[in-house]
Amino acid sequence: YLTIGLCSVSRPKGSYLISTLSSIFSRSSLAELNSMLVVVLLTDFDAQWRATTLGEMTANFPSQLKANQLLVVHVPKQYYPPITGLKRNFNDKADRVTFRSKQNVDYSFLIQFCTGRSLHYLQLEDDVSCSHHFLSAIRGRVQQMEVPWATLEFSALGYIGKLYHSEHLPLLSRFLFLFYQEMPCDFLFSHFRVLLTQSEVIRFTPSLFQHTGSYSSFLGTFNKLKDDDYEDLYTNPAADVYSDIPGRNTHTVQCEKAS
Repeated sequence: YLTIGLCSVSRPKGSYLISTLSSIFSRSSLAELNSMLVVVLLTDFDAQWRATTLGEMTANFPSQLKANQLLVVHVPKQYYPPITGLKRNFNDKADRVTFRSKQNVDYSFLIQFCTGRSLHYLQLEDDVSCSHHFLSAIRGRVQQMEVPWATLEFSALGYIGKLYHSEHLPLLSRFLFLFYQEMPCDFLFSHFRVLLTQSEVIRFTPSLFQHTGSYSSFLGTFNKLKDDDYEDLYTNPAADVYSDIPGRNTHTVQCEKAS
């Protein structure tokens, strides 16, 4: 039903990847896990960092890797377009332009790899925590949609919790690759949504994902962004309720759904 994609790169002040993956797996039921695939694209060109990170994932998630619920991939540097010496749109500094341009290409590769693997695709970042049973909450929202949509948003921050139809992924991947040096990814994703004729943002609250990273992957700068609409969701166990309270006239006993 759902493929979850996230990119991970070396962070100067510590990684959040393992805690993010732990949150995804530990806050999902067995049935939800059986409807889910997680794909991690290791985007750093440092081979030692990739080997260390893969070792950490192997140690922490052996069963998920063995069951192919977790896939780890990498794209060699020679497949990337130029990411230095680019034009400085928005008057960004050269290192910032390089960072955001490479990030667009990273997402393009990740999204292309995830094409056709499920009905829907969810983009996360590698420094988030998840609400309990987030997949069931997403499925419920999708089933409630009565109008065509291109993107559904389950977080107010960055490129976290953005849902797409799998059939749109080849278009999105090519779009990001074509305009990778023009603007940051969140701008491109908004343009893509509008091009698919969804003019308004469709965002659900409470948010299902919270940003947890304190330091950005860009130069290790401090980042205190938090989603004020985030709320952890808990599902009560299924139960049958019986009552012997009699009705009177037109007044009858009704069961109120617990939240």
